[in-house]
Amino acid sequence: IIQDREGNYWLTSTGNGLFLLPSAQFDHFPLESNEVYYVQDMFMHKDRILFSVLNEDLYSFSFNDNQIRKMEGIQRSSYVKNLFVDSTNRLHTVESIYQVSRIHENILIPEVGLPLYGYSLCPSHQGGVWIGSSNYALRVESGQEIQRIPSSNRVIYLNETSADTLWIGSLEELYMYTGDSLHNFSEEFEIPKFRVAEVCEFQYALCIATRGLGMYLLNSSKDAIQLINREQGLTSNNIFSIYNDGDSILWIGTNKGLDCMYRFGEDSLYFKHYTVWD
Repeated sequence: IIQDREGNYWLTSTGNGLFLLPSAQFDHFPLESNEVYYVQDMFMHKDRILFSVLNEDLYSFSFNDNQIRKMEGIQRSSYVKNLFVDSTNRLHTVESIYQVSRIHENILIPEVGLPLYGYSLCPSHQGGVWIGSSNYALRVESGQEIQRIPSSNRVIYLNETSADTLWIGSLEELYMYTGDSLHNFSEEFEIPKFRVAEVCEFQYALCIATRGLGMYLLNSSKDAIQLINREQGLTSNNIFSIYNDGDSILWIGTNKGLDCMYRFGEDSLYFKHYTVWD
């Protein structure tokens, strides 16, 4: 889930492609080559959205003419999991192999990168990029390894929320790296093993979305945690993404539709639900 400059929300789906949500009304943008497609990730870049499609390739959606175009110039595999564009107009992706490409209109020009297998990706506030590998998180800048943080198993999620806080999600646990120490979030709060989907801040709390358990809210002092699941109003406990729009709403993408969560104080929650039929 991302928000464009006009305030519209863009949603990826696991079978029906790319959706635009202006004023709570869905617009659907299919690919001509495939009526059902799984959008893996997307990133806002200047006047367009770049997005990756399972078993297809990378595409761009232009705000100028509302057209979807395939990105040309490089042969890719079928599983681009994460992507983002840095300040130098270079596209970073992981699709088993970490790769960097310069962008020229709709053409991708590959550059020589590290022969590194990766499962997740995020930009670093300190420069360069964090890459999640089989048993560590690695910070790379200008093609050189800068820092390495060990993990118990495969790193499938990375998010650097500030210059001194990196969230590292493995297949079973969540870690918080603060620059000089590594905290096992799962052990500290005695949470059952889970697969993290996304982490973001929302109304002085930290939201941790999971694939199967719902969502955890960690208070601002990081000493108390609350579980939000179907019993509290979620459509599903299987969450793919979350987004804080800065306007007192948390958008939650689940496998059964889109939820909007309004939070009033510490304990009062209100949910609104959307599906592709709305």
